[in-house]
Amino acid sequence: MTMKRLLIAVALFSMGAFGAAAQTQKQSTQDTEEMKMEAIRGLSDSNPAAAVGQIEKVLASDVSFEMKERLVSILSDMGTTESRGLLERIARGQSNPKLQVEAIRHIGDDGDSSSLKTLADIYSKSTDNDVKEQILRAFGNADDEEQLLAVAKGEKNIELRGEAVRQLGNMDSASALSQLYLTETSSEIKGEIIHALGNTDSEKELAQIAEHDSSAEMRLQAIHGLGNLDEGTAAPALISLYGKEKDGSVKEEILHALANADAEKELAQIAGNDASAEMRLQAIRGLANMDEGVAAPALISLYGKEKDTSVKEGILHALANADAEKELAQIAENDASAEMRSQAIHGLGNIDGDTSGPALAKLYDKEKDPGVKQEILHALASQDNAKILVAIARKETNPELRKYIIHELSNMDDKDAAAYMMEILNK
Repeated sequence: MTMKRLLIAVALFSMGAFGAAAQTQKQSTQDTEEMKMEAIRGLSDSNPAAAVGQIEKVLASDVSFEMKERLVSILSDMGTTESRGLLERIARGQSNPKLQVEAIRHIGDDGDSSSLKTLADIYSKSTDNDVKEQILRAFGNADDEEQLLAVAKGEKNIELRGEAVRQLGNMDSASALSQLYLTETSSEIKGEIIHALGNTDSEKELAQIAEHDSSAEMRLQAIHGLGNLDEGTAAPALISLYGKEKDGSVKEEILHALANADAEKELAQIAGNDASAEMRLQAIRGLANMDEGVAAPALISLYGKEKDTSVKEGILHALANADAEKELAQIAENDASAEMRSQAIHGLGNIDGDTSGPALAKLYDKEKDPGVKQEILHALASQDNAKILVAIARKETNPELRKYIIHELSNMDDKDAAAYMMEILNK
C-alpha cells in the first residue's frame, strides 16, 4: 500500500511539473510574439519597406493566428506601396489564404476607388462565397451602390444577391432597391428588398408595392413594413390601401399594421363602416391592443351603433382589455340584452376589485334578471371581494341567490367571509 501511494505521488508530481512547464512555454511564446510585434511596429515607422519584408516572413511562420491578424492590421495602417501590395496579395488568396477575409475587410475600410476596384476584381474571380460576402459588406461600408446593385442584378447565387440587397438597405438606397424590385423574379429576394425598404423607412416605395404587386404575399410583406414605420406615419397610406384591397388576408394585415401604428382614428373608421362583420371585429381587436384607455371612447361609440352580436361581444372584450370600467358599467346598466349585460359584467370582474367592486354592487341593486345578478356575484367572487358579497347576502331575499353567495364565500380565505360563516352557524 505504501509503494502504491508513492507511485501515485510521483505520477501527480510529474503531471504537475509537465503542466507547469507547458504553462511556462506558453508564456514564453506570448512574450516572444509581443517583442516581435513591438519591433515590427517600430520598423514600420522608421523603415516601412523593411517592415513589410519582415511581416511577410513572420506571416509565413508558425506564429499564432492572432498575431497574424494584428500584422495584417499594421499593413493596412502603413499605407505604403509595398504594404498595399502585400495586403492585396493576401486579399487575393495568394498569400496566407486563412487571412484573406481579414485583408479584404481592411481594404474595404479604406473605401477609396482603387480599393473598391481591387475588391470588385477579387469578387469576379473568387469562387469562395465567404470571401464574396465579405466583399459585399466592404462595398456596403464604402457606400458603393453601383457595385452592390450590379451584384444584386447579376449574381446567380441567391444568398449573395440577398446580402447585396441587405447592404443596399443599410445604405438607405431606396431608389436602387425600388429599381431592383421591378426586375427581380425571385420571391425570396423580393422579400429581402421589401425588408430593406422597411429598414430605410421608404413609405412611398412600400405603398407602391402594397398597391400594385400581383402577389398577395408580397403585398402582405409590404404592408407589414408600412406598419413598422416610425411613429405611425403610414396610417393614411394604409387606410387608402384598405379601401382598394380585395384579398381578405391582405386586408387583415392592413388592420394589423394600423394597430402597430396606433392608428385609432383609422381603425375606428373601419370598425364603424366596413360591411364585413369579420373585418369590423378585426379592427376592434386592433383598438383593444392600444395603450390602456386610449380607444375606450371610440369603442363605446361603436358599441352604440353596432347590430352584430359577435362584434358587440368583441367590443366588450376590447373594453375589458382597456380596463374601461366606466364604459362597461354603462353597458351593464343600460343594455336591453341580458346576455350583453352579463358579458359587460364579466369584463368588470376582470378589473381591479378596489375600483370595479363598488360599481358591481350598484349594478346588483338595480338589476332585475336573476341570471345577470348571479353573474355580478360571480364577478365579485372572482375578485375575492368578500366584504361586498357579505353586504349583498345580508340584504338578499332570493334564497337561490343567497345560497350562491354563501357557496362563493365558503371558498374564500378571508376574515369577512369567515365571520359571516360563523354568523350563519350561530343563528
